[in-house]
Amino acid sequence: MSDVNYSHFQITTSISLTEYLLHHVGLSRSRTQTLFEFGAFFIDGVRTRAETDLASGNVLRVHFNPKRYSVPATIAVVFEDADFLVIDKPPGVPTHPTLDNYLENAWFHVQVERKQKLYVTHRLDIGTQGLLVFAKNPEAQASLNRELRKRRVTKIYRAITEVAPPVGRFEHHMLIDPRPPKPVSATASEGSCNAILDIKKVWSVPEGFACEIELETGRTHQIRAQLAFLGCPILGDKLYGSKTVHERLALECCFISFAHRSRTIGIYRPTPLVAPHSTKDS
Repeated sequence: MSDVNYSHFQITTSISLTEYLLHHVGLSRSRTQTLFEFGAFFIDGVRTRAETDLASGNVLRVHFNPKRYSVPATIAVVFEDADFLVIDKPPGVPTHPTLDNYLENAWFHVQVERKQKLYVTHRLDIGTQGLLVFAKNPEAQASLNRELRKRRVTKIYRAITEVAPPVGRFEHHMLIDPRPPKPVSATASEGSCNAILDIKKVWSVPEGFACEIELETGRTHQIRAQLAFLGCPILGDKLYGSKTVHERLALECCFISFAHRSRTIGIYRPTPLVAPHSTKDS
């Protein structure tokens, strides 16, 4: 099974999960324990990380080779109050658990490091770095999610592109497709949703062109897909057509602002990927 990413198994008798994995799937005890830790087992679509009993009719999904992510020993916290904690997410790290890897992500890591329960409010793509907000309680999570739904959260991103993008507000339509790259079109179609961003300014940098973007909607891969559709893919984004070799995806969330408890919280990234001052606006 080492070359198979995942498989489904139809359970026909009552048996413990571990016994089934050992005797019917062929996993060793050490491999079984490792996959328990990674959260690689799902029973009827629900993840389990602990021993349990299987019953006839259950469907077991086993992810044999969880995709790995390199999470640094410490993730910087850039803001904290009674309700929220904002981190500077490194590139290459998921926001929250992936389907086959519960451990290696920013949410899990910061909870362990801080010994504190946290709640996901929004997300950054794996390759995107910068400001990521976690709530400390369900009430704060609901409050920020409500602001996000009403588009009352300001999120500013900066990117470096191969070609200078046009300045202006752009509305495109993205297909809700589970697999990237995400298709983008100028016109709506069945199964698509609107994706809106505002390119505020563009300036020259040694690697190409930097741009500052205000995101109005929060679709998966939205900035990457829209910039590629405009003919200016982000450096290092081979998935969306970048032909320039770059050490990582050149995209960051550098500012976020939202209202909570009759006050406005605004946070800048302390060490931005792209300097905020421009050498040439266009």
